[in-house]
Amino acid sequence: MKEQFAKTLLSVCVAAPALAFGAAIVPSVSDVTMSQAQDRTVTITYKLANAPAVVTLDIQTNTTDGAWVSIGGENISGVLSGVPTGDVWKVVEGEADTVHTITWRPDRSAWVDSRVPANGARAVVTAWATNAAPDYMVFDLAAISSQRISYYPAEEFLPGGLLTNPDYRTTRLVMRKIPANGAVFTMGSVAEPSKQNNETIHTARLNNDYYMGVFEVTQAQWTLVKGENPSKFTTEGAMRPVECVSYQMIRTVFQSEDYANQVPENPCEGSFMAALRTLSGGMIDFDLPGEAEWEYACRAGNGEGYWGDGAVIEIDKYVPGRYLYNQEDGKNTTISMNGETPPANSASLTPANATAIVGSYNKNNFGLYDMHGNVAEWCIDMYKADISSAEGKPIMKSSDIDDSATGGGTRRRHIIRGGSWTDKSGGTRSAYRHNVIYNKNLAMYGFRVKCTTGAK
Repeated sequence: MKEQFAKTLLSVCVAAPALAFGAAIVPSVSDVTMSQAQDRTVTITYKLANAPAVVTLDIQTNTTDGAWVSIGGENISGVLSGVPTGDVWKVVEGEADTVHTITWRPDRSAWVDSRVPANGARAVVTAWATNAAPDYMVFDLAAISSQRISYYPAEEFLPGGLLTNPDYRTTRLVMRKIPANGAVFTMGSVAEPSKQNNETIHTARLNNDYYMGVFEVTQAQWTLVKGENPSKFTTEGAMRPVECVSYQMIRTVFQSEDYANQVPENPCEGSFMAALRTLSGGMIDFDLPGEAEWEYACRAGNGEGYWGDGAVIEIDKYVPGRYLYNQEDGKNTTISMNGETPPANSASLTPANATAIVGSYNKNNFGLYDMHGNVAEWCIDMYKADISSAEGKPIMKSSDIDDSATGGGTRRRHIIRGGSWTDKSGGTRSAYRHNVIYNKNLAMYGFRVKCTTGAK
């Protein structure tokens, strides 16, 4: 009886192979089936040619006019207990005749129609070439198995929801693909309010897509990687950004005099980034973003004079992020802030008036949170006042810097971007550049991670 029930609900399913630009062999899916058992468990099977490939899933229903429409990623995996499991959301390997299986419980998901209608629903199984992975990669910092990496085609497919599942701000890193392959954009500023002299406008070029952290690294995430929390603002601190972290702590460990006149190519043993790479088994090249990568991600397709969400920059009227103590002192942003010394009572400041819980403000047009304000974010570059000649390449050698422009000692200084919770609004713009000595670890400095794209 149970088998007969499953057969009556057998749905017409399709395979949707993804394109792999520049790849010699494109993975493809075939022989997709979908059936539902008496207990409402849905079983999807498929075959995969030209593996390995990242595999993702969509469910579509047949509307009254005959068109197939997705039920939406949030209805497939929006509730943790109903997330499809098996050979999905990850790199799948095997021979072309291997039958792969996905199991889904729609009755535990957010989909109201937990009974799959006969001939009225289908599974769309997509194979992504490993050099053209989906838009979202999630890295599990707390996984007890070797399976730490998952992939999703869009934010709405993230199990439990990006802002409703606390794991994404405590035990997992959510990385968003930034479409930068061949990107040419205008970096810097000509006439934005509060423009600085080091914001020389120029053309920057980026040659590859990259993954960027959706959130700034939080205190909970730092603690999982390093085993301790250096932050000052620990009140309700798990999902607040880690602060009081220096470039040295994040990446290099040793003194800047040992740089041998250039930034180390890879993070040094004992640093946060080196420990994070070790967690990935050496598969993911986690690091700080280059300055051009940071600004491109912050602008999110918007040019000079606009915030990352496309709103016009009007100082003191709107900032899409935490700045100036959340204006708890009642002062406006025309007051000069030195950005170095927090008030004496800063240890007691909560998410209401110092650093905010990451994701408290709206995301930009690339889906990134807190690019303006909250904590100022370290970049990999050494500081140089005028970077127009670099055309988007990171400044990694002291020989590329004119020390006289900053009074000498430039290679001890690195770029920090985005402004912080202490800054006035003019210091939180996409073009704003600040330089900080490598070992400074004040309560307004934090970071987010970046890595190259491609399935791992």
